[in-house]
Amino acid sequence: MLTAALDAGVSVRWAAADEAYGNGSVFRAHLREHALGYVLAVSRSHLIPLDGGKTRVRADQVAAELPDSAWHRRSAGAGSKGPRLYDWPGSTTCAPTQTPTTVAGTAS
Repeated sequence: MLTAALDAGVSVRWAAADEAYGNGSVFRAHLREHALGYVLAVSRSHLIPLDGGKTRVRADQVAAELPDSAWHRRSAGAGSKGPRLYDWPGSTTCAPTQTPTTVAGTAS
């Protein structure tokens, strides 16, 4: 669907996806190829590249090692079962062509 939109000339600057897409390196590579920013959910067991890819650490371990002060609750709007609140740590962003800084989010 994203490729079709891009091929049709739709102006796209970023994409968001759940862990079904976030765990896939092919989808992430496709986004980078098109220089798109992105926010992707990943499973807790997903290996996050750190130190320029030299080290890989599980996403849940990265999140657990963050101090409490790093986390901020944000709303994703109203859902059918009430507010959709997520906890996110602060992060540094980068251009789509660079290695991204990992951001972990958890549902409240």
